[in-house]
Amino acid sequence: MVTLAEVTAKRIGKAPSSVVKPVALGRGTMATRDLALTRKFLEDALGMECRETAPGHLLARHRGDRGANSYWILEVTEAPRIDHPQKMLNHWGFEVATRADVERVHQLLTANAEAYGLRRVHPVKANHGSFSFYCEDVDSNWWEVECRDAEISYAASVAKGDPA
Repeated sequence: MVTLAEVTAKRIGKAPSSVVKPVALGRGTMATRDLALTRKFLEDALGMECRETAPGHLLARHRGDRGANSYWILEVTEAPRIDHPQKMLNHWGFEVATRADVERVHQLLTANAEAYGLRRVHPVKANHGSFSFYCEDVDSNWWEVECRDAEISYAASVAKGDPA
């Protein structure tokens, strides 16, 4: 199976004529009304490493890879109100190794939903080679915890290239 790091290293799909010449996705952004609660959720529940770089501003990344492909992926800014709540299909996704991991995380988040400020934790579902669930945080951001079958992993999908 091709790993995401191998795909990134090969720069598959990089368009030579593009205006921006990306080497990796560097970050995404979201707002929160409660930075401390969001940090607790990101660190304790999702296993992210967080740094408050300025008052009301947090950076978060996955704790696993500290090598050349380690980058900050999420900028969180505290805001007094959020005017545009997200929909479930606009979500942040975390892949885990096994279906048992999905079940374990689901059980822990369901049991601790109030502590993490979760509004909803949907049931676990198997769908088209994916085993996952979604949850909504205090600021209407949606999160997915997923285990994908090897043949439909994101790395394998990218490695196949565009359809003929």
